Amino acid sequence: MGTARRPQSAFEDDRRPLRAMVVDDHPLNRLVMRTLLAESGCAVTVAETGEEAVRLACRQAFDLVVMDLNLPGITGDEAAAAIRRAGASRNAFIARWSTDADGRLSGALYDGALPKPIRYAELTATVALAHRRMVNRAESSRRSRADSDRRPL
Repeated sequence: MGTARRPQSAFEDDRRPLRAMVVDDHPLNRLVMRTLLAESGCAVTVAETGEEAVRLACRQAFDLVVMDLNLPGITGDEAAAAIRRAGASRNAFIARWSTDADGRLSGALYDGALPKPIRYAELTATVALAHRRMVNRAESSRRSRADSDRRPL
């Protein structure tokens, strides 16, 4: 009897899954994005409002945030700005997720954009970019610790 083979994710070389948060007020959108991200190997958390997303992102470090722009209460832009200001997820890869076709990106807020309806190839590319950022930050942190361990006291 053979052993079951784990499905290959977009980031097999890392020890932990990408931590992703989906922010959308529509239940079907949350379900679709959560399912696609989970199938890509991500550990997924969902938020229904911008306020909830900010609360979660301040307490937990997410590597990827998929942010709907049109949310009840504070907008996606306002939530992204609050996440960028402070908290555990301030360095997350934040992708705006919208039906807007204008492609506007505020460099200070968003690292990428995803269309509604979602295109799987674009989602896969976004996950890969967020993963690359996570790996680069981890490597940089390891190098910094190694450098500080070698410094004389």
